[in-house]
Amino acid sequence: MNVYADLIDLIAPGVTPEQIIDFKPLTEAQDRLSELLFKNRTTRLNAEEERELDRFRDMEHIIRIAKVRARKYVEKR
Repeated sequence: MNVYADLIDLIAPGVTPEQIIDFKPLTEAQDRLSELLFKNRTTRLNAEEERELDRFRDMEHIIRIAKVRARKYVEKR
């Protein structure tokens, strides 16, 4: 699963600030993140899982920043 695919699919055709604010990852991605977080708490992730979790964290950070900026843009209108 490519964690970046959902965001790329959102922005590729062009988006409004409202669409950025409303963006939520697919259920599959949310489920996978939950699995990784649970495994990280209860056992140990292998190297690939650690990289995957890092990508999820990076993506979450980017999405949060984009949502904050989109909200500011909407408020200025």
